[in-house]
Amino acid sequence: MCADNKLRFREDGSFHILMVSDLHGGEKYFRPQKKALKILLDEAKPDLVIFGGDMVVSGMFYAHECREETFKDYLDYTITLLEERNIPWAHVYGNHDCESKFALTPDLQRKCALMQQKVYKSYGCCISGQGDLSLHGLSNYVLEVLCSDSDEAGYYLYAMDSLSSEKDFIDAFGLNVSTMKLPNNMIPVQNRDSMPLFDQVKWYYETSESLEVKNSKKVPAIMWMHNPIPEFRLISENKEECKFEGVMGERVCCSIMNTGLFMACLQRGDVKGIFCGHDHLNDFSGELFGIKLGYDGALYDMRRDKDIEDNRGGREIILYEDGRELFTRQIRLKDYNLPIEEPWDENNR
Repeated sequence: MCADNKLRFREDGSFHILMVSDLHGGEKYFRPQKKALKILLDEAKPDLVIFGGDMVVSGMFYAHECREETFKDYLDYTITLLEERNIPWAHVYGNHDCESKFALTPDLQRKCALMQQKVYKSYGCCISGQGDLSLHGLSNYVLEVLCSDSDEAGYYLYAMDSLSSEKDFIDAFGLNVSTMKLPNNMIPVQNRDSMPLFDQVKWYYETSESLEVKNSKKVPAIMWMHNPIPEFRLISENKEECKFEGVMGERVCCSIMNTGLFMACLQRGDVKGIFCGHDHLNDFSGELFGIKLGYDGALYDMRRDKDIEDNRGGREIILYEDGRELFTRQIRLKDYNLPIEEPWDENNR
């Protein structure tokens, strides 16, 4: 069990994060994800692991409803490595985590998320915060990284719930599906993805303001969520100007509406990086107006597509206490000769 779950910079002034997303767990699955996670942990040696959503695919994972015992059995298999190594970890929800084979209603999503939250918090090294229930989504919270030689805040880590799909906008604002259609010369109408809504953006902005007052200074931060925000498209379309590096294997699956999260971060001036998962064939990163944006690839691809082998892995993020620019890179599992899939059975535990 982790000692006190306080996050703190190392004596050398660095703090190491490993971000992984899209494990896509289920009752019937083929994946070497435990071996994959071990490789990433050995390589990054993180002080914190953040799971960027889609830990499970609930619509496939559960036969009829969210079952706590089955979900916990899956997490026991997955989280063991972190708990044994006393590595703190945290999560956000993705678009698949709280699905149901029933109608995808906000009430069913919330019921599923609250059950999962209870299971997550049963692990000694889980430091995921409980999101404000008055906001959209359940994984909106902020973690504090303390300075190496004091209990002053050295960095903040904002977890944001990027919700599920365009249906979140429809439900929130009472829209008609036809309202969501846009001209072909705009963001493609096939994008059915979501992003944090304005109440969540407002929560970040006001929290950032209050933390500045509390600390008598503006403390740097990063932000992570599941779905990319629309500004990831600007990175992909302006590669040279935005210092693009990495793999772009599919279009940026972002929201067709922009709720202003990037602008809020830019105006506050504390967020130095925004990181996400969701797009399995993208692992690129870049920089826009001084803010780094990056994917973490996918730990597993449910399509078992050989293309995923190029960027399957996780993202390392290193923060520095002295204000230096953060460092980030993609760790690709193809460099470690890990197979794409292996049959599941009890011996693979």
